[in-house]
Amino acid sequence: MDFKGYIMAGTTHRAQGTLGATTTGGIAGLTLLLGTTMLVSTAAMATPIEPPAPPAAGCTVDGMTATCTGDQSAGLSVTDPFVTLEVKELTQDIAPAAGVAGISYETETTNITLLSNTGSQAIIVEGADGILAGTIDGDVYIHHEGDITATGGRGIHAYADQGAAVIEGTGSVTATLDAISTNPRLGAAALNWDGDLTSTEGRGIFLKADNGAASAEGSGNIVSQLDAVTLDSRGAGADTSFNWDGDITSNGGSAVVLSADDGAVSVTGSGTVIADQNGFDLDARGDEADAWLGWDGDITATNGFGARVYSANGGADIEGSGTVTAGDFGFYVLTENDSQPASLKWTGDITSQLSFGARVETIGGSATIQGSGTVQAHTDALTADADGGDANVLWNGDIAATTGYGLVAKSTTGGANVSGSGTVTAELDAITASNTAGTTATVNWTGDITSTSGTGVKVFSSSGATNLKGSGTIAAGLDGVNITNTGAQTAALSWSGDITGTDGFGVYLYSANGPVSASGSGAVTGGYDAFHLETEGNATAALNWTGDLTSTGGNGVHLTTAQGAASVMTNGLIDAAQGGIYIASGSSGSYDTVSVQHTGDILAGGVGVEARSPNAAVTVKVAGAVDSGSYGIFAESLGAATVTVEQTGTLDAGNTGIHAYSANGDVNVTQDGTLAAYGDGILAQNEGAGTVYVRKAGDLGAQARGIAALSSTGAVVVRMTDGSITSGGTGIEAGNESSNTVTVEMTGDIDAGGAGVLASSSNGEVWVTVDGDVDAGGDGASAINEGSGEVGVTYTGTMTAGGNGLVAASATGNVTATLTEDRQRQRHRQRHQPDRLRQPLGQYRRRRHGDRRRRLRGGLPGHRPAEHRHQLRHNRQRRRGGRLRHPGRGQRHPGRELRHDQRQRGAGPLGQ
Repeated sequence: MDFKGYIMAGTTHRAQGTLGATTTGGIAGLTLLLGTTMLVSTAAMATPIEPPAPPAAGCTVDGMTATCTGDQSAGLSVTDPFVTLEVKELTQDIAPAAGVAGISYETETTNITLLSNTGSQAIIVEGADGILAGTIDGDVYIHHEGDITATGGRGIHAYADQGAAVIEGTGSVTATLDAISTNPRLGAAALNWDGDLTSTEGRGIFLKADNGAASAEGSGNIVSQLDAVTLDSRGAGADTSFNWDGDITSNGGSAVVLSADDGAVSVTGSGTVIADQNGFDLDARGDEADAWLGWDGDITATNGFGARVYSANGGADIEGSGTVTAGDFGFYVLTENDSQPASLKWTGDITSQLSFGARVETIGGSATIQGSGTVQAHTDALTADADGGDANVLWNGDIAATTGYGLVAKSTTGGANVSGSGTVTAELDAITASNTAGTTATVNWTGDITSTSGTGVKVFSSSGATNLKGSGTIAAGLDGVNITNTGAQTAALSWSGDITGTDGFGVYLYSANGPVSASGSGAVTGGYDAFHLETEGNATAALNWTGDLTSTGGNGVHLTTAQGAASVMTNGLIDAAQGGIYIASGSSGSYDTVSVQHTGDILAGGVGVEARSPNAAVTVKVAGAVDSGSYGIFAESLGAATVTVEQTGTLDAGNTGIHAYSANGDVNVTQDGTLAAYGDGILAQNEGAGTVYVRKAGDLGAQARGIAALSSTGAVVVRMTDGSITSGGTGIEAGNESSNTVTVEMTGDIDAGGAGVLASSSNGEVWVTVDGDVDAGGDGASAINEGSGEVGVTYTGTMTAGGNGLVAASATGNVTATLTEDRQRQRHRQRHQPDRLRQPLGQYRRRRHGDRRRRLRGGLPGHRPAEHRHQLRHNRQRRRGGRLRHPGRGQRHPGRELRHDQRQRGAGPLGQ
């Protein structure tokens, strides 16, 4: 380099600028390098100085500049107050005797400038410094070009007790102690160097400014035993900066250490970084002073952090690329200012042997992790923790946390967001997005997720919406998915892929006052409920899912809302230890309907499908077999609303097969398929003016009544085709207490322990048609009213009855009895029953309607005893064999027997 315009003694000079390709020498060069404005004026420079004598042979003096050339192999030692010492055009190496510095330039009363260029020669010393320059009262500027070897000493060292110190140049420097160092006491410290720096026992670069900024820039490989680079700024507003291209290695310390007790710190550069301790350690403590690391290159920190970036009062950020391997944190970014952000933006693999992969933490500002690459951590993999601002983890790449959490975005008063793709494996929760007093918490992920002992995906917000979207397999030791909020916002899941919660819920969604919804596809398995959706507010709860659902200790689906509509749409096998589907709304609104639409078989230790509403319509539609330890289907509305049940497929129930009840609305039941029940086969009833309609196709076997269709004042219709009825009680019972019509149409045989068909109305028409053989312990077929309604019985088939064969009776109405095949005969038992046609009609009516009222008001029929219920797998095997089990055989699921105090009108089979 060519240096011009040196500052002469006794002058005052103001200079300003930044270091460029061409650098101005002397003190002007110093000011340009520091990037500051300096006023050079000292007491020593105010008085003209007589030019001193030449410092050594081969040296000349021109004013206050000494120039040394030729043979300076014995070394140069200058103590006179030259302003400038220039060493150039050497003919030999500078290689003095042991203990003698190559160039020593020290004065007490002036600024000094050393310009040295050894060319093809070098400085080689033993037991001393290669270059030593310093002054007591002024500034020091060194520019050197050439290689230096200092065995037992420092390569280049500058000191200035009352000023600044600047070193720049090129060349390879190898030293036992620090390769390049300076420690000015009242000014800045700066280095600009191109060339390799090596220290076998010390530091590569050590710049400490006790009252000014410290900065270094350049290129070249740096190797050291202690910290490879240490830059330390002291004093008000003093910043620290490092800009370097080249590999940096510390065999016993940290690679790059920057600190500023009242300023900012920044690192920019590229190269491979290897350290025994920290790769980078940045510490900024100035007012609103940032800490910044921008680096491209692999980082290895055997026993420390890959990079630690800290700001006490400003922002803290890392940006770059490369593979990071650390014994402690891969990255740790922290700011303690109550409004400043912190971030990590990185491309490359991150490995932590003993701690976090990366952690970004703030006390009031936002915390962001963004990038891509494989992350392997001993504890948590990636954590963004914002105590105040938003927390974001945006990552693409596989994640593994051996003993901790996978991906964590956590905030107190801000939003929390995790998004990206890749396989996630963790000991604790695999993915977490949460806030305790903030806004939305969301997760959007594509890839398989595994948590050995925790939850697969956990999303929580105290006052904002919570959402999970994505695809992939989720497998967890606790809940597969847990989405909750305690506010009035949505809790939602949209997922494609299998989900397993081994010792928890497969999927758990909860909102205190907002809607909950889950949609997607995949097999879902839970140790508790496979799906558990719950809201306590005036909001909807909805499930729309395709895939098999399995619960080893709970319900297949548990869905409830306190004040909203509830709906379930599922497609696939449901295999549950307790209920198959439990759905309920507590809303008094007539529009907050409860609906179930399921396609696929249901195997349940408890109720197959249970649907409840206090005032709105209830609809249950099942296309598939139902095998349950309690009720097959239980649907109930306590209001003036319609209850509809449709089921196609076999139904095998440990209690009533289908129970459909509305307090004051229509009840519609349609069942196509073989039905076997320990209680009633079908019980459809209301206590109001709504119509009760039952249509059945297929065989029916029931321990109690076959079909019971009962209304207080509404019309009743029972139609059964293409199947027989085998029952321990009445085959078909239909009745009301009004002037509305009661109709029974039966095509098929009836084998009943009680009456075959019992139809009655207080004042309405009663019509009974039976086409098939009847074998009844009571009356064969009867149609009765107490008023003026017309009564008719039409029978075709063979009848065997323990009571009367055909009974058609009305107080004042027309009565018609038609027997198309007169094969009626009466069956006599050991205890003969009297011919009811011979009894007074009023007495018969009172007894029959009294029995029906007791049924209406006596609640639900009892469950089968525990000793009569087979396990579900036996049911499945039996069904595969094509055999219809007698409904009184088998063993019901343990722990689900209905208590007597629950058996009141409206009480449910599970009491959930």
